[in-house]
Amino acid sequence: MDNKVTKKRIALHFEYDWLKYLLVIILSAFVMYMIFMQINITRDFERLEVFFSCYYNNDSSLSNDYLDAIRAEGDDVIRDATISYQSPVGEYYGQLFTSAGFTSDVLIIRKSEMQLYADWFLEMDKEVLAACVPDELKDSLEYYVYSAADRDPEYVNPDSEGKIFGIRVDNLKKIAVENPPFVFDVSLLNPDLTEEELASYDTEFYIVLDKNSVKIGDKGKKEEYHDLTQAFRFVRFFLEKYAL
Repeated sequence: MDNKVTKKRIALHFEYDWLKYLLVIILSAFVMYMIFMQINITRDFERLEVFFSCYYNNDSSLSNDYLDAIRAEGDDVIRDATISYQSPVGEYYGQLFTSAGFTSDVLIIRKSEMQLYADWFLEMDKEVLAACVPDELKDSLEYYVYSAADRDPEYVNPDSEGKIFGIRVDNLKKIAVENPPFVFDVSLLNPDLTEEELASYDTEFYIVLDKNSVKIGDKGKKEEYHDLTQAFRFVRFFLEKYAL
């Protein structure tokens, strides 16, 4: 049998089989693309997500400052910090808050939401407070303590009574100023509002931790992530940055 390779045979081969080679090249390129995409994609445990309620945001550096702080401490797990600023008076705020409650690691929300959903979030027991709050601030911060007095009697959870679920942030030293980094008092944006009109806007905001986060140490549901505590670190970073 004559199997000699000649230019004519090569030309004929490619003339009839060129489509096969083209498909092989395209498939190879796609496979390589998928491999590199999987290598470079930021996975859920490598991303910190924060849902941030405020009427206006004047500080766009918060996420980068947080990343700089944890990287200086040697944290090479978190590759990205995403902070979603949402106005409580925005058209889709309710839907965004509901979805964020299941996807974010940290949230800053209004007192009115705390009165409805406080124990949806992680209880800030002694262990959590020790991880989140600098020693010099422990006695000066205001905490959200679950109380039956704040909610409809039909929806009171007696197991949550007296427990801490949030830390107030609108009154922090560097936020309760004339030109704050984050506006929690809508009168700063519209001084012409009457007291009656202002009464419909929340002025108290609390930072809370999502129970579903994989960055809350051994408080999390997934044992393989119990060494990750970056959600606690964000709360501590926020308090250090704006309360000290």
